Amino acid sequence: MKIKNKAALKELLRNEGYDKIAIWSDGTWSDVGTNYGGEKGKNNPSTYISRSQNYDLTYREIGSLVKHKEAEINNLNKG
Repeated sequence: MKIKNKAALKELLRNEGYDKIAIWSDGTWSDVGTNYGGEKGKNNPSTYISRSQNYDLTYREIGSLVKHKEAEINNLNKG
């Protein structure tokens, strides 16, 4: 599964205007903030990107991060 609207995701990552981004198995994502409680629901995100762990990244590092998250989602969807 491909992450949807990658250009907007990469722009958000470049600007560091987020705290926590949730990515679901269908490729959709959302800036959910640090107090996100959606993991208590039935539509749990597959993975997250946290600004505290991914700050000050170069363009190349952002591209690699997005590719890694796509691979992570694909592996979860296969299993």
